[in-house]
Amino acid sequence: MEFGSIAEMESYAKSLMNISAMICAEEMVEIMKEQIQDAYNSYRPSIYVRTGDLLETPQVVSASSDGMETEFEDNGHWFSLVGKTAGQHFFALEGLEGGHTWGRGATQIYDFSVSECQSKIPDLYIEQLRRMGVPIR
Repeated sequence: MEFGSIAEMESYAKSLMNISAMICAEEMVEIMKEQIQDAYNSYRPSIYVRTGDLLETPQVVSASSDGMETEFEDNGHWFSLVGKTAGQHFFALEGLEGGHTWGRGATQIYDFSVSECQSKIPDLYIEQLRRMGVPIR
């Protein structure tokens, strides 16, 4: 490939970085879902019916050559079932992480997600750039 200017080359490189970032952000969402699934697999609910809605909370916030951001998004559809907060809005994931849901211990979905992403995403980002022909070490 030949470029007519440094600006063209930078623009091309940035576009590849943007594509790689989106691929990586989508992988981050998958990692987050895996952590939720691991928590789901660790217990069976006894006072509610599991809807699977938590698996829809991981979302890409942004992905570009400047970086990637994902989050667990509260869809607002959860409510406390028992105690003083019964009937009030309650983000189930916050309850799980805090260890104050349904008599079970705290999960580590957030921490494990961050750790897995920090471990896997940098290498995936470079791998994606290489697949698109960027000669990077």
